[in-house]
Amino acid sequence: MSSKLLRFIRLTAFVLIATLAGLYASFLLRPEPAPTIEVAGPATAEPALTLPIFSLADLEGNPRSIDDFAGRPLLINFWATWCAPCLRELPMLEAVWQERRRDRSLQIVGIAVDRIEAVRPYLQETGVTYPNLVGQSDAMEAAGSFGPDFVGLPFTVFVTANQQILLMHSGELLREQLDAILSIVDDVAADRLTVMDARTRLTRK
Repeated sequence: MSSKLLRFIRLTAFVLIATLAGLYASFLLRPEPAPTIEVAGPATAEPALTLPIFSLADLEGNPRSIDDFAGRPLLINFWATWCAPCLRELPMLEAVWQERRRDRSLQIVGIAVDRIEAVRPYLQETGVTYPNLVGQSDAMEAAGSFGPDFVGLPFTVFVTANQQILLMHSGELLREQLDAILSIVDDVAADRLTVMDARTRLTRK
């Protein structure tokens, strides 16, 4: 047997053994998959007009349906601990929550596209107190159920008390923008503006 052939056989055997060892190690070290919470309904190619119903885990790991928060105007904010614009929004959203929670004029719900182990300590550290739900692929599916307006994080949805979607906004919101949007949300809640008129005004902003 020639020396070249022998080197080839040895190299091939080494590569094969290393590959099999790597596959075996990855199997042993692979973390257990997080429990998946089913999202009701497939993602749609058309923008949703009413709130899609889905369930995700709360910070204690218990499943909560998004319609548990219905009955007053709702702001849903999709975010993640690895998303810098999302983190800049959180103090602003917490400030609005503190301003409005007593008169129940607005319910804010955060949805973290992330792991509970990362989200819970971050919220405790930053003092965010409004309710948050958490998921990974299932939270992405929930965002996708709103339709093509979801193109990335942060993603914020404004919903009426009877679950009509007024606006879906992709990207970071500034306080001036948020106040202008919430003024229209308040007008709908007070019957000073129809849902259709509110949508028209909001699409111009």
